[in-house]
Amino acid sequence: MNLIIIGFKAAGKTTIGKMVAKKNDTHFIDTDDMIEEKGESCREIMEKHGEEHFKKKEKEVIMSLEADNTIIAVGGGALDSEENRMKLKKLGKMVYLKLSKDILLERLKKQGFPPYMDESSFPEIFEKRDKIFQMADDTIGCDNKTPEKISEEIQWETRLEKN
Repeated sequence: MNLIIIGFKAAGKTTIGKMVAKKNDTHFIDTDDMIEEKGESCREIMEKHGEEHFKKKEKEVIMSLEADNTIIAVGGGALDSEENRMKLKKLGKMVYLKLSKDILLERLKKQGFPPYMDESSFPEIFEKRDKIFQMADDTIGCDNKTPEKISEEIQWETRLEKN
């Protein structure tokens, strides 16, 4: 069984995923890293080839995933696809790292919005994805918590079966 970490861009999925994997001496996979292994960053792919091309690459990576006892972080938009959601549900238990809309907006202003979003489209995208993320097996509220505190709240034993 795997632990799939989902949530919005800038929620801390990679940071938290790496911490949980290290704490539990297991593997960590980031689907965005897998996409970027082929040469271009996710941002470059979206800017040069468009969001649809990026989503196609993302789906290919997700459909190719075969892992066991692994922490997997997926891109914020990966669950927009029903096929991706079903594949990820089969792979393991999902944990939603939930941040408030205001905190996410501030992080995105600092880090930069992805090419398909700006400050005016953010609220609508947030609402749509938040509803999708609610399908997770567990939700961790992340407002005003350190990455260490959040990783402690992800209780490994209750989410993964060790062989």
